[in-house]
Amino acid sequence: METKRKLFIAVFAVIAAVMSSVAALGALQVTAVSCSGQTGTVNVAVNENFNCQATINNPDSGTASLTSVTLRVSGSWAESATYSGSGFSTSITTGASTTATFTDIRATTSGLNKFSSIMLDSVSDTAVADTTINSIDIKSLKNTTNASSASRNAVFSVSATVTAGGNINPDVNISSSSPSDCLVMNGSDGGPAGNVTQNIGALTDSSSAANPQEWFVVMGLTNCNYTITAKGVAGSASVIRSITGTIFNQTSLGTQSSTSSSSSSSSSSSSSGGGGSGGGGGGGGGGGASLASESVSVPLIPVGFSGFFNYLKSIQLSVYEIEIFPVKEAVQPTITVKEASIADGQAEPISSSEGSIYKHISIDASNTGNLSRATIKFNVPASWFKNNSLDYKTVALKRFKSSVWNELPTAIVSSNEESLHFSAETPGFSIFAITARKIAAFPTIPEGTEANKAKPNESSQPTSQQPGGTQNQENSAQGSSESPPKSGGGKVIPVVSREGTGMTGLLVLAAFVAVMAVIIFAIRKRIKSHPNADN
Repeated sequence: METKRKLFIAVFAVIAAVMSSVAALGALQVTAVSCSGQTGTVNVAVNENFNCQATINNPDSGTASLTSVTLRVSGSWAESATYSGSGFSTSITTGASTTATFTDIRATTSGLNKFSSIMLDSVSDTAVADTTINSIDIKSLKNTTNASSASRNAVFSVSATVTAGGNINPDVNISSSSPSDCLVMNGSDGGPAGNVTQNIGALTDSSSAANPQEWFVVMGLTNCNYTITAKGVAGSASVIRSITGTIFNQTSLGTQSSTSSSSSSSSSSSSSGGGGSGGGGGGGGGGGASLASESVSVPLIPVGFSGFFNYLKSIQLSVYEIEIFPVKEAVQPTITVKEASIADGQAEPISSSEGSIYKHISIDASNTGNLSRATIKFNVPASWFKNNSLDYKTVALKRFKSSVWNELPTAIVSSNEESLHFSAETPGFSIFAITARKIAAFPTIPEGTEANKAKPNESSQPTSQQPGGTQNQENSAQGSSESPPKSGGGKVIPVVSREGTGMTGLLVLAAFVAVMAVIIFAIRKRIKSHPNADN
């Protein structure tokens, strides 16, 4: 009987101890949860570690013990299903609290996510379920353009669509590798450049803006390499995603959008073909002939950029490209080139005795503002130099301003067997004339001399080469230093040296005299060697 009583007391003691322990655990409770210093909705970036803290309080009248604290994840949005706490007290007196810290929590999926509970040893506390983890990300970033290539100064659009991960307020930005490659405008109306960052506004998880973000970009000197960057922000958390793209620069002639028109005049400065004016004139004639005209526009020339205007009617107009340098931003600038004529009685830029005028040209500009300078590129047929005995090195573009013809700095750019290409710099636009001077004359040999008599099968004309003709011997000996530069696969056009043409005549005369001396010497020697030759 005594044994049974002792056994009963022992069992009762064990049950009492267990019940006491359960009561102690049951008294502990989670009173606060925070993650990354935030409570309620916590904003974190996907794939970035963050920490959470749980405050555990003992409201019971006795001391409570605690062995383990475990944070349990609801679903599979985190890297682990559970995270063990550390730093808490294992013995908690009445009314006291302790803090458990859960480190290196990582969200792998964006969206609004939850924890299920915190386990205090074997007791589950669900207070943590009131915490929402807003895991943010840029789910996708896509861009579209309205052109794969564009000409210089042309405007094209680039658009971006952002899809949110979690609840975010994203900004989206565009940048180019260099401002000289392309420049961002502030809208389709050609406003000032620089609106590179746009705020999309609040987006919820998996949503996109109703309309894509759009920029209008001006093509620069080379290919436009751009980068679009989306930055999603929620509280102190942020995520970034970028994509790149390229719009290729069109460098071929005539890629600008242009319009052409035709106008009438009572006179014409010269024919529009390759012959040109043969003797310094330019006015008169024509009788209502139609003159060629072409207008070219570009949408925008930003500050610090130059604008290029390419002309398709370069055969009729001679001008094939104009580059302008505006002082300020130029919106929708237009430059019109026309064949022109001058008024009766107006002085010509060169007299017929000095040379010839190939063409008169009128250039008008609108919406360009003030220009620091402009460059005009033009071509002249090689046949014009040959037909009119003109020296290509004397070509000059002259501008009529303040009743005076002013010669502009002019240089040859390239040549081929059909035409020569020149470039001239001007401070502004008005009436222009393309002129050239005659080739320097050969020395005159008095008539009746032996040197002035043409030999059989020998032309009495000089054999000097004009552009497009046959090269003489002296120019062949001089090599390529007297030839204009060539471009592409065209042939170099030999040209006449004004300094060398007179020397050729002197050499011919000297050679002739030497031959005659040799012949006379030979005859006299033969007479002396045959004394009976006179019989």
